[in-house]
Amino acid sequence: WLFFQHGGVGPMFGQFGHFFKYAKDKCDHPYPVQRYTTEAKRLLAVLDVQLTGRDYLADEFSIADIATFPWVRTMDSGYGAEDVVPMADYPHVKAWLERCTARPSFQVGKDVTS
Repeated sequence: WLFFQHGGVGPMFGQFGHFFKYAKDKCDHPYPVQRYTTEAKRLLAVLDVQLTGRDYLADEFSIADIATFPWVRTMDSGYGAEDVVPMADYPHVKAWLERCTARPSFQVGKDVTS
């Protein structure tokens, strides 16, 4: 699952964010946003299946969760894409994301500024 994040979630969610939020005014063609929206939804569907009946990607909280959940969280908190990629469509991912962000270490870390 760490490789799934490394080869799929990270790059595809990053491309989605780039074209959806940061390069809106630089690319007037709809293809990039459509392409990466579709791919983000596909990856979320895979995660949703994996998280069915389990709390974390590898059953116990692991580096796979630590590497993946911030990307999933970014869809709304960083990119403001909840209307385009609604987490409600992925109930197991949504519950997992809530578990991950409720962890005390995340609560401490999210408020750290550089």
